[in-house]
Amino acid sequence: MEMIATLALTNDKIIAEDITCQGKVIIKKNTAVTEEVIQKLVMFRIMGVTVYEPEDFAVSYYEKISLSKKFAEFKELYQTNLIAYKVAVDSFVFNRVPFRTIDLLAIADALCPDEMTGKTLLTYLNLLTPTEAELPFAHGLNVALICRMFGRWLAWPKEDIDNLTCAGFIYDVGKNLLPQDIIWKAGKLSAMEYELMKTHAFHAYHLLSKTRLDMHILMAVLQHHERNDGSGYPQGLKAAEIDPFAKIVAIVDMYEAMTAPRPYRSPLCPYRAMAIFEQEFFQKYDIKFIQTFMRHLSDELIGNRVRLNTGDEGEVVMSNPKFFSRPTLQMDDGTMLDLSKLSQLSIDSIVY
Repeated sequence: MEMIATLALTNDKIIAEDITCQGKVIIKKNTAVTEEVIQKLVMFRIMGVTVYEPEDFAVSYYEKISLSKKFAEFKELYQTNLIAYKVAVDSFVFNRVPFRTIDLLAIADALCPDEMTGKTLLTYLNLLTPTEAELPFAHGLNVALICRMFGRWLAWPKEDIDNLTCAGFIYDVGKNLLPQDIIWKAGKLSAMEYELMKTHAFHAYHLLSKTRLDMHILMAVLQHHERNDGSGYPQGLKAAEIDPFAKIVAIVDMYEAMTAPRPYRSPLCPYRAMAIFEQEFFQKYDIKFIQTFMRHLSDELIGNRVRLNTGDEGEVVMSNPKFFSRPTLQMDDGTMLDLSKLSQLSIDSIVY
């Protein structure tokens, strides 16, 4: 709801609260604004009234957020900073201009200030729809912002959070040195294409090591495709050999890639992404970091309305610390479903 001056009222508004004068209701709540209503307000010298905003009529949490003024402001700010980030990446790739961490952190501070919650950030990012040309840069920007939130979840010192944020901005810059038709190829890469793809981490590390960047940032660039079981690249490192910043960036990189749109597929629901982590990737990622990430992610998703593989819908009311992808739902008929005990059911999507 918002307060609007009487003389600024338009006929598409609806009164949100009873309007009284000398203890008597002169215009009832939910009255549509007409010329007669405005004239009556002027006659009674009512200077301003409370009216509904579009989000007040929304049903789902995501719909309310998508219609809110705060999201509109974030979206505009995001576009401005996405351009600034693209300029920084292009300047490095084409002219070898070193990244200025102060500039990258200014972008992160603008889009993810200290008071922003994880729920708000993840919701905003899920609602954005970057163009195909923006996708490579939106991926890097989103990873940096989620890394910033991840550092807060871990209660890391500010310096470490800042370095982790910068690692999120820079870690994948090597892909911009490769042919883009390989980077965004819809089908499976050929053996030769895959070997070329695997060079991006080393090439970026080689170039960036000549600049003044924190060693954790450089290790995230070099090692973000390494995996705890030794199945990663470029060096086939195992658990303790991998820098912690690289371990975190690897998780966020995978999550953002799965839940963001791509030219060749729709984005996965966050619960589907968590299910993939649970089924396939626990052995590949640091258990401490992956559990922290999924615990906070599942908690942030409480209150969302979701659709099951059966088509039924309900609200997430409780997360499950043993099976993060299978929370407890309250269905529309009032029944409670613990998805951890119902293997035939799964969450297909968040209802927007």
